Amino acid sequence: MDGAESGKIVSVVPAKAGIRKEKIKTKKEKTFYVYLLASGKNGTIYAGVTDNLTGRIARHKKKIIQESFTAKYKVDKLIYCEIFSGIGRALYREKRLKNRKRDRKAALIENQNQGRKDLFDDLITG
Repeated sequence: MDGAESGKIVSVVPAKAGIRKEKIKTKKEKTFYVYLLASGKNGTIYAGVTDNLTGRIARHKKKIIQESFTAKYKVDKLIYCEIFSGIGRALYREKRLKNRKRDRKAALIENQNQGRKDLFDDLITG
C-alpha cells in the first residue's frame, strides 16, 4: 500500500527544488580604526574608534564640538592607531584600551611611536 491508500498525505519534492544558481553576495567588511590621541608628552590620552580616520582626527583638531572632552583638554595629537576589519573587534579593542592603566597605554605608545610624534601629517600626505 502506498501513502495515498493508507490515508497519509504524501508530498513529492523534485530533486533540485529550492536550489538557486545565484552567487551569494558577501558583504565587504568595513575597515575601522582604534586610535589614541594625546594633548602632549605626559598629557591626557583619549581612545576612540572610527571608520574614517582622516576625517575624525581632522574634526578633533578643528574642535568642532567645543564642549567635547578632546576640545576641553586640547587632546588632538594622533599618537597611535590600529586597524580592524569589523566594528565588533574595534569596539572591543577600544574598550580594552580605555580600561588600561595609564602606564600600560604609555608603554604601548612608546613601543610604536617613540617621542609621540603626531601621526596625522603622515596620514594625510600618504
